[in-house]
Order: sequence, then structure tokens, then C-alpha cells
Amino acid sequence: MKNAILCCAGCGEEYGADAWRGLPWVCTLSRADVHRHVLDWPKGRVVEVRLCQSCGQSMARTASAAEVSSPAAPAAPLRTAT
Repeated sequence: MKNAILCCAGCGEEYGADAWRGLPWVCTLSRADVHRHVLDWPKGRVVEVRLCQSCGQSMARTASAAEVSSPAAPAAPLRTAT
């Protein structure tokens, strides 16, 4: 993710690459995790989930496994839509 802008679906807040890396990490879904739901998932790709700093909604992006660093435990629990 070089100069991409990610937008929170909950509040519309936008994050660039550096800001994204600073958001609280929730989880990283591996190819095996995603493959249960998507039959043709590329090798080396993962889904990284972080929390919006403005509203706390979870946001996801695809990434190469090499560019994602996951802490040992989530920063906060996932929030569900009401």
C-alpha cells in the first residue's frame, strides 16, 4: 500500500499508508482463513483488519503477507454493527 487512501465505511474518515499502520490492529486473516469463504484466493495475500481511530469501526484491506506485521494480541475487540 504505497499512496493508497483507505476510507472508513462507518464515518468516512480517510487514512493514508502511514496513518493505516498507526491504527489499532485487530487481526490478520491468513489465506487459509479466507479460503474457507473464497475459493480462488491468491497465495501470499492476507486480509489485515484495523480499527478506525474516529469511530472504532473495523476496516479491512488486502495486503501481501510480507508487508503485514501483527502484534501478539488485538488492541481492542471487534465492534459489531447495531
